[in-house]
Amino acid sequence: MTVLGKTKEAQDFAEQLEGENYNAPVFYHEIFAELGHAALKEGDNAKHIEYRIKSLNWALKLPDYQQQAIAYSNYAVALRNNRNYQEAEQAFLNGLACAEQAKDIAQINSIKLRIAENATLGNDPEKARRWLKQISVEGLPSLQLSRYRKLVKDNAPH
Repeated sequence: MTVLGKTKEAQDFAEQLEGENYNAPVFYHEIFAELGHAALKEGDNAKHIEYRIKSLNWALKLPDYQQQAIAYSNYAVALRNNRNYQEAEQAFLNGLACAEQAKDIAQINSIKLRIAENATLGNDPEKARRWLKQISVEGLPSLQLSRYRKLVKDNAPH
């Protein structure tokens, strides 16, 4: 439904399904993650945060640290987009802990990059530099290399 631009119908359907209380945390996690993507695309920060929290809560019911790390990271991005930098940092740190437990090198480095971005947006270049130094460029997904280079440049000491 979201692909067809029927976000309201998708939201109503997801809430109806959630009310049925199926034992399907993977399913609910994915539905609310998708609604979070739709809300982000539409620029609705409140809904973006709401759906990321729901997706995270369902992910936490799974024995999958990688999915938990992704859900925490997505939630943190929603908070960061709403300028809640301290809350976003804590969510990123929770995601980092999950990624480390999952031994997901790409996710570990991606979350460290997001923490550095968060610090930059929160006007803390020193903290951003500390996090940037912890990133393994070899472990960073190639699509994120340009963001990494820009952050290094933007946070270079004057």
